[in-house]
Amino acid sequence: MAAWDRIATAVVGLSAVAGGLVLIGWATHWPPRWTDWLPDRVSIDAITDVTGQSWWPWAAGIGGVLIGLLALRWLLGHIPVPRRDTIRLPGTGPEGRLTASVRTLADGAAAALAADPAIGAAHARIRRDRGTLTVDVTAQLAAPADLPAAARAAARTRAELADMFGDTAPPTRIHLHTGRRRGQTRLVR
Repeated sequence: MAAWDRIATAVVGLSAVAGGLVLIGWATHWPPRWTDWLPDRVSIDAITDVTGQSWWPWAAGIGGVLIGLLALRWLLGHIPVPRRDTIRLPGTGPEGRLTASVRTLADGAAAALAADPAIGAAHARIRRDRGTLTVDVTAQLAAPADLPAAARAAARTRAELADMFGDTAPPTRIHLHTGRRRGQTRLVR
């Protein structure tokens, strides 16, 4: 959706700038060679002929309705949707009375992972991947890096998250960064 918004904004903006430059060139006859194709006078007889036709009110009305529907669709597409960061716990029945906050548990898991001596720092992020809540934990290894110990800590954290949520556990990815560059990453699944 954001890509279409940007494209539409760019097209409308560039069209407005181009139209403004043409009007300035027409009024000032500058630059001379670029404005030679513009007429000295503008006649609106063709426009008044069209708007005087019997079909014009119907065409204008249909066009207005279509533009209104497109505008309404655009506005509805930009209404913020409340994010549900909770998962219903198993065994709670169809009412779903017991829920768990994915964000709170993910932050706790990141804090527990950061407390491991092999990990220097960790933070969690919740995101939607194809409509499914996903937990992404990014961890920076402590110096000197002990990758096997960090991998064990990451696997333990992932297992703890799976135990907390039970059968409704969201997919979890833990990224271990061994250096300051992002290219030095190992993904533990």
